Amino acid sequence: MDPTPQVDTWQRSGRSGSNKTYLDRDESDGFRDLVQGKGRGINFLLYGPPGVGKTLTAETIAETYRIPLYTVPAGQIGVDPVKVERIILTSIFKIASRWKAILLLDEADVFLAQRSNDPHLNALVSVFLRELEQYDGILFLTTTECSHSTKQ
Repeated sequence: MDPTPQVDTWQRSGRSGSNKTYLDRDESDGFRDLVQGKGRGINFLLYGPPGVGKTLTAETIAETYRIPLYTVPAGQIGVDPVKVERIILTSIFKIASRWKAILLLDEADVFLAQRSNDPHLNALVSVFLRELEQYDGILFLTTTECSHSTKQ
């Protein structure tokens, strides 16, 4: 049984407008993408120096819409591409999906690094971006840097 209450979060927020469509989406809404199997999630990249409210932003949105927030410090995931893929696939994304939670990946700088001559770093970034593309939920990434690759 799904422990998440089915509540119209948009109506509860007292807001109106066209953005309601996303909050009410379901599998029968006819959404189609040209890339088969690609996720339907929403990803937010919040960057800035410590203390400006990146984490607080995700916490506030989760609280406002009464959606669970699953916070994972990026350091818990590690930097080995094979382990990252396994941890993200078998654990983090599945838990967030089961909880119907907003996922907050805090201090995600290493996963968003600009491509370089370091094959290990490039593999890590590639694995992360590939898994991110498949995720169907709402994801907040926080970082203190905004590298060239994330600005494009």
